[in-house]
Amino acid sequence: MLTRMLLSRLSVANLTKPLALALQLDPNDSSATGITTGSSLDYLAHIRHLNIEAGASLELTSAGVTNSLPPRQLAYIQSDEFNRLYQSNPFAPDYFQYYDDEHCNIMQKYYEVLLHQEAVWCMAYPILEQLQSFTIPYMPSIKHYLKVVGRFKNLEEVRFNMNEMFEDPYYFEMSPETRRPHNDLVIQDMMRFVQEHVRLFEGRLKCVHRLGEYSMEWDDPQDTTLMDITRLLPPLKKPTRLDARNWQRYLAHRHSTDLTYVWEFDSGDMPDSWEDTVCNNQPFFQACRSLRILKISTRRTGLFKWAVQEKRDREWNSGSTAVGIGMGSPFGVDDSEIDLGLGSIGAGSDVTPSLPQPYIGPNERQDDEVPMPRHCPLRGCASGPTVFLGLEWLACTDV
Repeated sequence: MLTRMLLSRLSVANLTKPLALALQLDPNDSSATGITTGSSLDYLAHIRHLNIEAGASLELTSAGVTNSLPPRQLAYIQSDEFNRLYQSNPFAPDYFQYYDDEHCNIMQKYYEVLLHQEAVWCMAYPILEQLQSFTIPYMPSIKHYLKVVGRFKNLEEVRFNMNEMFEDPYYFEMSPETRRPHNDLVIQDMMRFVQEHVRLFEGRLKCVHRLGEYSMEWDDPQDTTLMDITRLLPPLKKPTRLDARNWQRYLAHRHSTDLTYVWEFDSGDMPDSWEDTVCNNQPFFQACRSLRILKISTRRTGLFKWAVQEKRDREWNSGSTAVGIGMGSPFGVDDSEIDLGLGSIGAGSDVTPSLPQPYIGPNERQDDEVPMPRHCPLRGCASGPTVFLGLEWLACTDV
């Protein structure tokens, strides 16, 4: 409803033919406008973030079979003009398995996709200078934005919406000869957009995301496109939080990023490769000296052996006695955070909890499971006597 209202405030001269038909306006009457709201407020002037995901209902057409469309829209999608538009950039062949083979149904779906892309363009075009985050639809529309990249002077985050309807499944497993040339060109255009923005507004763009399905996902180990693009962005400057939004940027500038100030690490929505980066790079968490909140989902052990060793060495040097409960691994059993006094630890919901059996002795384990404690409070450790059980992760407790 909001999209329709915003578009209705524009004159037909600022709308494409498909949009004018969807709003039941005469595309040949350039002086006409849509339904007014009775308010003089310029809603577009207040928009700073315009991110409409693919598949989001804009309520511009009637869902369902073709004959649910008004006569003028139905005549348009059955016209030679619309067929030429479709043939210029058709759906990927495998997309047809999800829909009926009837030509009109495919044309209606294409019409809905086209409306989505052109609605975003018509709403964004008047306000490109003020947008701070923006999702660019896929298809030839990316060419529009390349021509006006110089107007995105406040853009800090851009998302490229790579709609799977136009993608070749298993894109990066194909040889260059069998890929759809159009997909290669779109990736090149994405690179050009970021390169030009960085050249014009150095340091302004902070995040680049790629949304979509299937083989062109950027966490595919064979795909270096995202890393190449991310290297164009500046390194993180004294980050305080690492999560899916800035993880790729950290990877692109790993050796020049200061982790001293990181107080929160959240692996939620990160690509699976984050475990290899963290687990195979022991100094990672050791460099996060300000870490207070840790949210990870993993069954790998030994991530914090260095911390235990540091504590043991410090206590040994100070002549104190190590006390605590060995819990094996600092991961919780659900999304709730565990209060640690100086911070908290949580785990993703995809982790299957396995409650540990206490083990006694410096090197003895009763099983190979990764123990996952429910509650391990560190607060108030000095309030009562404690018992040393195990070595891997120490959590003081009253007894």
